Amino acid sequence: MHSKTDNVHSSAEALRYPWDDHPGEDQVVDGAVRRALARLGVKGERREGRVGIWVAHEGGEDKIAAIGVRLKRWVSLHGIAINVEPDLSHFKAIVPCGITDERYGVTSLVDLGLPVTMTDVDVALKAAFEQVFGAIKPPGAAATEPRPAG
Repeated sequence: MHSKTDNVHSSAEALRYPWDDHPGEDQVVDGAVRRALARLGVKGERREGRVGIWVAHEGGEDKIAAIGVRLKRWVSLHGIAINVEPDLSHFKAIVPCGITDERYGVTSLVDLGLPVTMTDVDVALKAAFEQVFGAIKPPGAAATEPRPAG
């Protein structure tokens, strides 16, 4: 969740920082997030003039995921937040994600009727990011394949 000056996140949002630096990642990353949402049964879409990932429903459109960048000491950190099961009433006390237009709101996977867990979201994200960026190696993994013995 975002106020006018602060970022506020809850344990009901899947916050992930899955990559270091890739050219054009803002468009590639939101594509990976949309693929992950599709794996969970949600059609996430980009909207001209609005940031994040949006879902359409009978009453309009709501934001379900955000993509963020933080700069600290000349290093850029990138991350995503997918609303899994936050208390949506908390969004009424702030301007969530900078959304000031009353036609738009915020939703979550559970609010859309999908009883998913954080593990479900992580599995979908990992598969989608691997599809877009290639295999994800754990921290400290060798950059090259080991040579065969002998």
